Amino acid sequence: MPDRAGCCAVCLAGGAEGEWLEFSEQRLADLQQTLENMGLKRGQIFIEWMKTQNQYLQWETGFEPSKLRKYNRSDIIYVNFGFNPGSEIGGLHYAVVMDDNEKSNPVVNVIPLGSLELGQTKDILHKHEIYIGVISGMNGKEAFAIPNQFQPISKLRIYRPRKGSDLVVKLPAQFMDMIDEKIIGLFTRKFSKAITQLEAAKNTAAAGRENIVQSSEQSI
Repeated sequence: MPDRAGCCAVCLAGGAEGEWLEFSEQRLADLQQTLENMGLKRGQIFIEWMKTQNQYLQWETGFEPSKLRKYNRSDIIYVNFGFNPGSEIGGLHYAVVMDDNEKSNPVVNVIPLGSLELGQTKDILHKHEIYIGVISGMNGKEAFAIPNQFQPISKLRIYRPRKGSDLVVKLPAQFMDMIDEKIIGLFTRKFSKAITQLEAAKNTAAAGRENIVQSSEQSI
């Protein structure tokens, strides 16, 4: 005679599996509707990202970050930020590494970098963005940093450089300093007011030096 407890367990398992299949089918139907509402180009980009995301999920099981090169502060890397809603950074972009990262760490902290398109000037930049200019070894376009989208990313997302022999482009120190100050102002309330006051004092001092020089020239 069949064991009643065993039969009940099988029934429950079968019921759970049925519910899961129904749930999955509903989510896929929702996704299909979303794709239809996106339009052709945006829908194609989203489907391509789903393919890439699926690859990441397959790769993460055996992923060994220590086999990649070591990423250091100011290294510029090329990253797939994915398909994201609203104004979140997405797609393939350069980014600058913000920490001296351990090889064994599966994530790295970055600031995304954007590029000005032909005909655009730095006047269009948001107040939180930092103009950098053309960096040799990138894409030949004028670059800018986007500190308010500071984020950790999986090293799976890094396209290049990946090997120790790959070319590494570094962001010059003065721009790293500017990014640091902007991050402190954006995310550390305690110091943001002090930084604003310091910048105002520096500007006042610079203006004072300029006035002294002009007065000296006039008196000669």
